[in-house]
Amino acid sequence: MYEFLRESIGEGTVLVHHQGYRAALARSIDRAEKAVRVAAYVTAFRIKKEGDPVGDLVKALRRKKESGLDVAVILDGPKKGASNYNPAMMFLYFLGRTGFRYAVNLRAPTLHMKVVIIDERKCFVGSHNLTRSSVDNPLDCTVEIRDPGLVRKMIVNYELLFREITGGKSF
Repeated sequence: MYEFLRESIGEGTVLVHHQGYRAALARSIDRAEKAVRVAAYVTAFRIKKEGDPVGDLVKALRRKKESGLDVAVILDGPKKGASNYNPAMMFLYFLGRTGFRYAVNLRAPTLHMKVVIIDERKCFVGSHNLTRSSVDNPLDCTVEIRDPGLVRKMIVNYELLFREITGGKSF
């Protein structure tokens, strides 16, 4: 029904991804050389299930971290009773157990951003959560920005938010 949304659109410094987001993000993570920064509102994945779209992305992040890249994650704090509470708690457990640098927003307002910054080269900003239903949703939309100046500004804001949430500490 939404076949026209299968391809990325745009030229040069900006691409718009619908269903192509997962593949574009996976390629970018695989090609990362220095750092990957992620901010997510909702996450859900199965790390042990082969082919889980978000699990595969998380495995790629773990491989990058283990190869020496700086991989950081900012998450919205899980709210008891919310439908995403258990998946969020599992992701936090995974991050802590595997040695990721992460921050958890436990205060109001809700951290609703969905951002992935790759090195100082590109930034993905949009509506895709890190859940199977979102990365496969043809109506979610994420913009890939390849403007180095704008990406550097996003990094500065990301690091400021990380320090604000953690009080300058890293988990």
